[in-house]
Amino acid sequence: MDRLTFVVLGDIDAPPAFGTTACHPLAAPRAGALYRARVKAMCAANTEFVCLLDGGGDILLPGFEASVARRMEVMRRTGAAIGYADEFTEDRQVAGGEFTLSAYLRHPLMMHHGVVCRTDAVKAIDWPAGCHWFEAACYGTLAQQGYVYDRAFVYDWRPSPNGARLWADTARGMHNSLRWLQGLPGMHFSFDFTDC
Repeated sequence: MDRLTFVVLGDIDAPPAFGTTACHPLAAPRAGALYRARVKAMCAANTEFVCLLDGGGDILLPGFEASVARRMEVMRRTGAAIGYADEFTEDRQVAGGEFTLSAYLRHPLMMHHGVVCRTDAVKAIDWPAGCHWFEAACYGTLAQQGYVYDRAFVYDWRPSPNGARLWADTARGMHNSLRWLQGLPGMHFSFDFTDC
């Protein structure tokens, strides 16, 4: 698994025992700043594949490594840009399902954590500016170029009590990214809150 970089913003309690883990500074608590930090960190990878992990107390379930290896092998063979599996969160199953853009727009958490991306495809994205949600901008774009879906629950997301899902502008970032995937403009003015 030397062809894979795991990207974490901040710290992770239990990093993967394979691949390379690259920890980057956590951004200011604003969705736009987090989006820019994730884009920068993912594009800094110099391995064939890159995978964003949420960090903190998230748990990589038994089978995570095998699932990642399966997805990478199929991605190499087929040229798919992205490979994802299913996750749990707060003791609920969040099944991914087969990707279509319409399904993704209805259920953007179908690709959320432990998603493997071809690094060259991540770097080729014409990233939108402003307040966006990294996962939707990246994963929704790459899945349209070809995807691998592994029907396996391999990630347990343990949301932080002060995490991004609670920030006031996260919903706006998600909304803007989902509109961007459809070729529509964002529904806000582009302010830069880099240091807020």
